[in-house]
Amino acid sequence: MNKNTYQTVKLDKGEMNVYDFGSVKLHAYKTNDYIDDEVFVLEKNGKAVIIESPCFFDNNRELAEYLKDKTVEGMLIAYHGAGGSFLPEVPKYATQNAVDYSENGGGKALIENFARTFGEVFDSSLHKGWVTGFGHFRLPWCDGRCVQDPGTYSPRHSDSRLLAIPASCSRVADYNPN
Repeated sequence: MNKNTYQTVKLDKGEMNVYDFGSVKLHAYKTNDYIDDEVFVLEKNGKAVIIESPCFFDNNRELAEYLKDKTVEGMLIAYHGAGGSFLPEVPKYATQNAVDYSENGGGKALIENFARTFGEVFDSSLHKGWVTGFGHFRLPWCDGRCVQDPGTYSPRHSDSRLLAIPASCSRVADYNPN
């Protein structure tokens, strides 16, 4: 995929970069919100599947308006469990790990912290009616937590690779005089 071949659609707050692959289009929505979120929409023949969800009310409205002429068949939720007011009638699909993360785990704490930090502009409601039953991932690093860049993921607190790093170091690459 040539990441430089796309058409930009400026919206009131965010922007949509549309990659046209012939019969399929990828709409990459840059929310321009406080956490610099992105949402992806795959479109074919006027039907769409959304990957993740915006979690600020103004982005929810903006993306819903953008999608008004498309039939949204479903939404895949892996890490962005908040934003439940976004297209509530659309079926939501997630692994059980992703649901647990949003409802009980670190995702729940993250949502609660964002709600305290951003207040009324943040949609802290969780998506309802999750469709699960996809089983569990066989790869230990692929468990529904956020992927920041290719080949990276949010490590567990007990990640053995990190246990040897002194607590005084804020990053793996920090200089360590010891």
